[in-house]
Amino acid sequence: MTRRSLLVLLLFIPFALNAQKALTLRDAVLKAGTDFAPERLRGLQWIEGAANYSYVKDDKLMRGTLGKSVDTSILDVAGLNASIADSTKLKALPPMEWLSPSRVRFFHNGRYHTYDLGAKTTTPVQLPEGAEDDDFEPTTGNIAFTEENDLYIRSGANGNVVRVTTDGADGIVNGKSVHRQEYGITKGTFWSPKGERLAFYRMDETMVSPYFLEDISTKPSTFEKIRYPMAGGTSHHVTVGIHDMATGKKVYLKTGEPLDQYLTNISWSSDARHVHVVHLDRKTENLKLVRYDASTGDPLATLLEEHDAKYLEPQHPAHFLK
Repeated sequence: MTRRSLLVLLLFIPFALNAQKALTLRDAVLKAGTDFAPERLRGLQWIEGAANYSYVKDDKLMRGTLGKSVDTSILDVAGLNASIADSTKLKALPPMEWLSPSRVRFFHNGRYHTYDLGAKTTTPVQLPEGAEDDDFEPTTGNIAFTEENDLYIRSGANGNVVRVTTDGADGIVNGKSVHRQEYGITKGTFWSPKGERLAFYRMDETMVSPYFLEDISTKPSTFEKIRYPMAGGTSHHVTVGIHDMATGKKVYLKTGEPLDQYLTNISWSSDARHVHVVHLDRKTENLKLVRYDASTGDPLATLLEEHDAKYLEPQHPAHFLK
């Protein structure tokens, strides 16, 4: 390369660099369609009861299998809208939950819908307007939910609603998450493997001091009462109930004292005869996994115990293999 050519090249480089657009974080990370945007795989999940997975691509529900097989499209927005009787149609595929290899469930326009991929039909389910904490049981189609502070079950067979508890009140809570969602607690109801029974939390916090939180997003501002056990103060008491779907009867596990212990990581045996609960003391230094008789509520055995002078933090329920 001659000196003249080198000089021309050096003069050209600054102009070329200035002509390029400055790369921003929004362009590189958030803006779709750019070379720098990460690839996204929406709705990736295993299909219940099958060795397949699904995800959303180009607003189509795709199904794939492990290995080198080609993924196939099994549902799109037009097909889903054709099965919905609602006048309000979907503009995109909603989040879906697999109930079986041929059925998915989704929420739309205030109702749950179950779509059958074989029949290409949708069955809607309407819960009461004030329903919360809904917990769908895929085998029977039953739905546990709460209204105010009581627990209810809607039958998947005939749509009848059964009231499981009647003592819900200010300071008495049924069917909701407890212990301020610590130690792996994310919900308040737990179906047995085939839906024969439902375990649920009952929390008595009438002995806990109430506090009022101001909500300034309303005009005028409003106040919400919560009960919070400050350090050294009295804490709430939690029990675990078992509702039998066949008999309609319920029992409460005899979890013993202290009454303010943590009860967490609830799980069922495969035959629904036993329920397992992790007991954790308030110091979070000692825990034990206890097996209970789901028919009587009696403790049957302590399966394991653990101690740590620093702290223990159980997060996951026990899983029993075949």
